[in-house]
Amino acid sequence: MPRAMSAAASATQQQTENVSHFDGTTTDVELGSVVSGDPASHNVTRIDSRLTETPVSPPKRRPERTNTFRTVQDFESFQVRPGWHPGAEPGVDPAKPDGGHASMPSLSAPCDITIVDICQDNLAIQHLDNDTLGQFLDIPQPEWSICRWINVNGLSWDVIKTLGQHKSLHQLAIEDIMNTRNRTKAEWFPTHAFIVLTLQKLVHICEAPDDNDDDKFHEYESGHTMQNGRKDRPQGLRQRIKRALGIYADNVPDWGKETGTVEPNSGPLHDQSSGTTSLSAKPRLMRTLQRYHGQPNDARAKFMEEHSALASRDLAVAAEQVSIFIMNDNTIISFFEMSAEDIAKPIIRRLQTPDTILRQSCDASMIGQSIVDAIIDLAIPVASCYSDVIADLELDVLTRPNITHTKRLYIIITEINKMVSFINPITNLINALRDHKTDMTQDLATKELQNPQKGVIITPMTLL
Repeated sequence: MPRAMSAAASATQQQTENVSHFDGTTTDVELGSVVSGDPASHNVTRIDSRLTETPVSPPKRRPERTNTFRTVQDFESFQVRPGWHPGAEPGVDPAKPDGGHASMPSLSAPCDITIVDICQDNLAIQHLDNDTLGQFLDIPQPEWSICRWINVNGLSWDVIKTLGQHKSLHQLAIEDIMNTRNRTKAEWFPTHAFIVLTLQKLVHICEAPDDNDDDKFHEYESGHTMQNGRKDRPQGLRQRIKRALGIYADNVPDWGKETGTVEPNSGPLHDQSSGTTSLSAKPRLMRTLQRYHGQPNDARAKFMEEHSALASRDLAVAAEQVSIFIMNDNTIISFFEMSAEDIAKPIIRRLQTPDTILRQSCDASMIGQSIVDAIIDLAIPVASCYSDVIADLELDVLTRPNITHTKRLYIIITEINKMVSFINPITNLINALRDHKTDMTQDLATKELQNPQKGVIITPMTLL
């Protein structure tokens, strides 16, 4: 009997109980049998229990939410060249037919190219075009020529490519020539200096001949028009602006509507210095001040052109980019969109006069200074005209105050701010050229002008 009781006391019965916890997990509790010294008393003296936790997988994380904002992938409508994207290869390679960019926009225009070879005792002027430029450059420069000026009126890829290969122009500089929205700046490369600035000038708003009409219009001195030999009454401002921009009532709705279509850089604006428009040759199209950094079909640009401070005077401000290369062999290359004649005429006249400083110096940097000076001179009539407009507005405000003066004042301030943004950086441009001025004397610098080993030389006489 005692042996049976001892065996019963040593035997254990295994039971498993499922216990729930507050955190939602469960554990199995294995309970041992109850052992007591006195089985009759049924009192528990020891409990042998063991807690074993089953492995629990971590809670699943919520799948990440897709990006709410998506990066813009189409940049066609953001005033960049077709096919451009962030991280694209910069620069344009003139050694490749497409410039190294399959999506490079076509840039083609008839160019008027003038090449001037200069020395103290001789001067030769050549007038070329797109087709004859390459053949002429294959001919060696005359030995008597100390300085050569290549002046290009018009932007065309075939001309840019030819000059880029001939003078090893930097790819980044070539890209800046073709992008006509650059800021004023000066950059220095191993074989040349590159200068970009904005030209602005006062132009007349001319009547555009209508190809669908047999009547021919041309500019008249008083601002009126002549039709079949008869002097007509001046047209309304709205109609004159629409004609000046090449917009006609047959194919374009009102100014305020965005559905209108205007060709890029539209507006046959005629330069003040070039006289009347010839009916046999249509003038090149210019960009107004309001369109220089705007979209061609921008409704705001149309409105600002119509209500420009100079529109009532049949005047406008045209703006374009000018690019200049000063080479290390005393050659200078200048690119104009369409106003090269305004700048080149007075400079060539000075070069044709043997006793002028410009002719005697035979210095490419001096010709570059002359171009910058002429660009600044063209802006002087613009400033004078706006001074008259402001004076008239002040008189109207003092004598006949009207709420419309607020709109006129806003437009004037907008236009003046844009003009100032073109003029003020030229000061920094001149300072940059002064910082690169050579330490050599003028006589020594003149002897080294054609030595490529000396790099680009800005002589002491320049920019004084």
